[in-house]
Amino acid sequence: MSRRNLRRAATAWIVFLIVFSLQPLRLRAIAGGKPLHPALHVIVYGLAALFPLLLSVNRMQESVRALGVLFLGFGIETGQSFLYGRHTEWRDLRADVLGVLAAMVAIRFGRIVSLIRRRET
Repeated sequence: MSRRNLRRAATAWIVFLIVFSLQPLRLRAIAGGKPLHPALHVIVYGLAALFPLLLSVNRMQESVRALGVLFLGFGIETGQSFLYGRHTEWRDLRADVLGVLAAMVAIRFGRIVSLIRRRET
C-alpha cells in the first residue's frame, strides 16, 4: 500500500473512531459492561495506532504518534463524559493503552524481522 493510501486509510479510521465514539447510540449500549467492551477498545485503538505507526520513519515519530492516539482516546473519553454526563472510564483508557502498545510491538517486531531478512540476502 502506498504512503498516500495509508494516510487516507488512517484518516478515514480516525474520523470513524471519533464519530462512532461520540454519537449518542454507541456500541457501548450493546456491549457495555461485558468482556467484549475492553476487547473492542484494544482492537479499535490498536488499529488507530497501526496506521500512523506504519507511516513513521523513526522511533521518535512512532512514540509521538502513539502518544497522539492515546491523547485522542483521552479526549474522546472526556468528550463522552461531558456530552453524556458520565464519568471518564479509566478501564477504557487502559484498554486503549494496551491496543496502542500491541500495535507498537507488532510494528517493531515486523521491522526487526524485515531487517533480519534484508541482512540475510
